[in-house]
Amino acid sequence: MKKMLAVLVGDSPGVLSRVAGLFTRRAYNIDTLAVGGTDRPGVSRMTISFEGDDALLEQVKKQLNKLIDVYKVIDLEPETAVVRELALIRVHCEPARRHQVAQLADLFRARVVDVSKTSMVIETSGTQEKVEALIRLLRDFGLQELVRTGPIALERGMVSQSLARERGARWRPAGGSRPGDGLEEGDGLEEDEGRGTRVGDEPLVGSAAAAGAGRVPVLGAQGAR
Repeated sequence: MKKMLAVLVGDSPGVLSRVAGLFTRRAYNIDTLAVGGTDRPGVSRMTISFEGDDALLEQVKKQLNKLIDVYKVIDLEPETAVVRELALIRVHCEPARRHQVAQLADLFRARVVDVSKTSMVIETSGTQEKVEALIRLLRDFGLQELVRTGPIALERGMVSQSLARERGARWRPAGGSRPGDGLEEGDGLEEDEGRGTRVGDEPLVGSAAAAGAGRVPVLGAQGAR
């Protein structure tokens, strides 16, 4: 089972090797690892995904918390976190087929960021399922190069988490699949009250849903009413 952790660490030399070494010494395999800065100077955020059960997850969390440079370890679950990935895809493309690649990119809310005589570079971001679906379709044109960041994630707000749990069937249907699993060409496209949706669209939850419906909470001197 895929597990994901966010680890806040001090921005000091050797911290990455110490965290990675913890996994290596215990023969745990890291699937993806993304590192970047945060809103606080001197603090970096690692997003680590790996395969394992709940017992392994708890053991990894305990071992990480023992490291001096680790400030906080956060367990990220798909139902209570916003998970996204960025990918750059170089596709072999003759001038006669450029419009086909551009149309496919637009369908997935991706962008063409570079064009040459024989290739195009597509930038896309979204869930792992969406990124993998676009890559699968672009293989028909001929992939020349591919780079992926691996997933990064943030916890949803408290209201969003509550709604996500209540609507578990929408976020994780029976059988444990998630939106976008096994997405094929044409899947995930539907008309919603006259507004065409594209691959990668997902329902809004919490305050975003309320804003979209015109029900924005009113804040006064005493807070939300």
